[in-house]
Amino acid sequence: MQGVDRLDQIRGRFSVADGHSFKNWYMKLGLALVDVARANAFLTGKLAVNLSGARDPHRDFIVELISELFTGKWKEAPSERFMLYSEDSVSEAATAAPPVSA
Repeated sequence: MQGVDRLDQIRGRFSVADGHSFKNWYMKLGLALVDVARANAFLTGKLAVNLSGARDPHRDFIVELISELFTGKWKEAPSERFMLYSEDSVSEAATAAPPVSA
């Protein structure tokens, strides 16, 4: 149960869904799923990056996430697969060789 409790703590800290009431239940469910995805991204990033020097690493992660989403920096993320949201993907797809499967 420790993992579930930790997820609830992290999800509830900067929750988008809590504190709002909607007429339609699925809107609150959608925002709760965004909260869970954000909490999972924070925990995964915490495993990958050493955050021991930060005073409030969760808040720093949220601020960085928001700034990347607003500035469009997420489009520059490295990936080996075809990205549909990339503006250069149409020209790259026309010149790229098909992937080789083993």
